Amino acid sequence: MAKAAPGRAAGKSAALKVTKPHLPKTGRRGTVPHYNQTTDFTCGPSALLMAMKTLQPKADFSRAHELQLYREATTIFMGGPHHGGCGATGLALAAHRRGFRAEVWVNHKGALLSTRPKEKARAMVMEELDRADKAEMKRLGIPFRVGALDIDDLAHENLLLLEDGHCLRQQTLDVCHLAGASEKAEFRATSLETLRQMVAANVGVTLLPTLSVQPPVAQPPSIRLLPFREMAPSRRIAMFWRRSSAMDEFLRRFAESFRALPEALLQPTRPVAASRSEAPPDTL
Repeated sequence: MAKAAPGRAAGKSAALKVTKPHLPKTGRRGTVPHYNQTTDFTCGPSALLMAMKTLQPKADFSRAHELQLYREATTIFMGGPHHGGCGATGLALAAHRRGFRAEVWVNHKGALLSTRPKEKARAMVMEELDRADKAEMKRLGIPFRVGALDIDDLAHENLLLLEDGHCLRQQTLDVCHLAGASEKAEFRATSLETLRQMVAANVGVTLLPTLSVQPPVAQPPSIRLLPFREMAPSRRIAMFWRRSSAMDEFLRRFAESFRALPEALLQPTRPVAASRSEAPPDTL
């Protein structure tokens, strides 16, 4: 699965300034109770407050609770001189202590943002906290998953697909129907490369065959590739021709050239930021 990775604008001057509208501290937006974070470092605790309030209407919805969650889940340090943020493991443990079932999904195995601090001592503190959190999660049986996806994770996603006429389009639609996903119908690509560029432009997410993401095909740095963990969608490609075909000898040699391809070419690549599991040939 290909998904746009967050990027950062280059240069010293900003081309666009975005400000937050004034919002009430609490309220309801759609089906989720709204809590407006009261500091610039408690976005994680505020999100957890809203999730807990949605699942348990009597949950404490206060600034004191926001700050308490921060104190439980903080990474202590971050990249600069300001307050640290909150990690997924710390927030999961905080939710667990309050009777909620939690599960953590991340795209790498290391400590959250531990490469940001310039001082090694700060990074070591963050890594120590990360190890302690993961050990506690393991003791409590809280799932911790890295990188890979199940097909069920596609449920409710709107995927970018190729336009009509491509065989891969119909095969991907079959996966969508199986997983409960749908097509982002307002955009359709003319080629796999166009799909890749649309994802890089943050238009949406898509599915790509393994062969289309193998070297020497270059991947834009703004794309994150996630493999499927088990039961990955796959397809088998076969060659058929008439025995009496004048191209019989050529087609046999052509088929042999495919049989001679190294098996590693049909396995997912393994980027540094994500762990990869084995997958069938030409995995979607």
